[in-house]
This record gives sequence, C-alpha cells and structure tokens, in this order.
Amino acid sequence: IKVTDNTYEVQLDNEAGLYGVLSDVSDFVQPDDSPNFTEFGNTAQQTITLGVGVTTFAVTSNVVQVTGDGGTNTIATITGAYTGIYTFIFVDGNVTISNNDNHDANSVDLDGANNFTSADDKVLQLVYNGTSWYKISESTN
Repeated sequence: IKVTDNTYEVQLDNEAGLYGVLSDVSDFVQPDDSPNFTEFGNTAQQTITLGVGVTTFAVTSNVVQVTGDGGTNTIATITGAYTGIYTFIFVDGNVTISNNDNHDANSVDLDGANNFTSADDKVLQLVYNGTSWYKISESTN
C-alpha cells in the first residue's frame, strides 16, 4: 500500500494482477485516526457452528470455519460482510449453500445451477461486492 496525498494505491501480488486506487479515504481514515484494518478483512479466523434449521449466518472475518448442525443446513444468505474476498473452511458434509443467480441481497451466485455441498476440509472462496456473493473457487483438501 502506498499513500500519497490522501490516495491509497493498492498493488496485490497475485495471478490476477489486481490493482486499485482509492482516491477518497475519508470513509476509512480520519485526521489523527489510525486505520481500522478489520474493515479491510484483516481479522482472526471466525468459527461458526450452525443451529438446527439455520438458513443464514453473519461473517465477522475474512476467514470463516463452518460446522453444520449434525443434520443438514441449507444456507440461502450470508450477512455482515464488507466488500472483499472471503474463505470458508468446512469441517463436515452437513452444509449446503444455495445457488441464487438473481443477485438478491446477501445471496450466493455459484457456477451454473449447482448448489455447493460441504465436506470435511472443503474450502469455498467467495467475493462479496456489497450486495451479493460470487464464487471464486472451491477445493477439497
């Protein structure tokens, strides 16, 4: 991150070569304030255990470990996010995330018409654009 005249330049060293400039940082930094980097997603891993029949959950971190309720949970929405990339790590096969291509508030748009089904050590990466979620990748480890 390079700061020049109230402008943050962000260069991410990754395969996508993402680059961005924030010209108005007033939402993030006020005079004599330290940046609150939790707003940028730099937080400790969050652990969530879903209750019976839960269809939504809120995120408070950009890395979230999710455990189902022992039956099954079908998640329709994920709330509480700031714009950015989130990684979900699952510890069982009891969670399904519904695919919603309507871009409703806090809904998840996966690939094709497929829902996501969890498994032990399965990882799902999503990006939140301020309205809804979009799948980046998934892997079974």
